[in-house]
Amino acid sequence: DGHSDILLGGNLYESEPTAPRADAGNGLWLRGDGQGGFTPVPPMQSELVAPGDVRDLQIISTGTGRQLVISNVADSIQVFQINQP
Repeated sequence: DGHSDILLGGNLYESEPTAPRADAGNGLWLRGDGQGGFTPVPPMQSELVAPGDVRDLQIISTGTGRQLVISNVADSIQVFQINQP
């Protein structure tokens, strides 16, 4: 739609010995309205589920369109196809 969005990923598996790991995040897409407001898009609609120890998110262009690539610490890379309306 031409508006800026925000993609979030996180979790922190390594923590201090006296603190539990922070691992409740599953990733989140916040859809921008073009006027500074953002609305969360539920995972059932966005199909974005990134529960790992996320270290980086990048959007890349490929021969099949744009994709969101998520790298996780000590785990596999996740790739999500970005569908344009």
